[in-house]
Amino acid sequence: NQNMEYRELKYNDIPKIEEIKIDSSKIIANFHSANTLIGSNGEEVDIAYINYLQILEQGKNGKYECPIYEEFLRNNGWKKFNNFTYSLGKMNRLSEGIYDNTKRVINMCHSLKQIKSNPKYKEKQNPNFSLSQGILDFILKNNKNFDVIEGIENKDNKENFSKIFKEYIKRRNYYTHGILYILYPDKEPILKIKKNKETYIKYKEEDFIYNLKIFIYLKNILDDMIQIIQSDTIE
Repeated sequence: NQNMEYRELKYNDIPKIEEIKIDSSKIIANFHSANTLIGSNGEEVDIAYINYLQILEQGKNGKYECPIYEEFLRNNGWKKFNNFTYSLGKMNRLSEGIYDNTKRVINMCHSLKQIKSNPKYKEKQNPNFSLSQGILDFILKNNKNFDVIEGIENKDNKENFSKIFKEYIKRRNYYTHGILYILYPDKEPILKIKKNKETYIKYKEEDFIYNLKIFIYLKNILDDMIQIIQSDTIE
């Protein structure tokens, strides 16, 4: 449904990031395969790249076995990896739009007394994504003009909006900076990310779908805020 705005999206509706345990004491094999694709006019158009990871097991002879799963490299198997890469890139590009709109709201509200008195805003005139979200929370808490917007019309919904926004930024960082692998023998896409320590998480289709839903949810609320500011009804 192209008209869905997901205004009723709740933080608890969002599937949690699923970590996977990889025993770092075991030997891990990391393979790459990259081939240049040539277009019909002889120009390079893409790279058939695959990055996969495998935990090695000891065989009966005590030696580590390292089977090569060539089936993923055949029959255009690299396209599956390409699709995952595309979806990660898509989410990153969309998040830049949310970041830009958030900064736009902040800049349009810079003359408000609430913004001028906010030490976070004084600290940084070009706040990063996370700090921009914090300033937006401050704006919503201190200005009632935005209470007419569906999705942030009361305290509970504002808290829900804030939680979803923070989760969106956290995942954006994972998807932007995480290293994509295909984990063998399960052939599942995973991301290696850095939190307090190196961590692996599953990259599931539902994560991608909910990321798009969150994008629409955030964008519609931010668009409404911009519209109210532009209407000159805000003080």
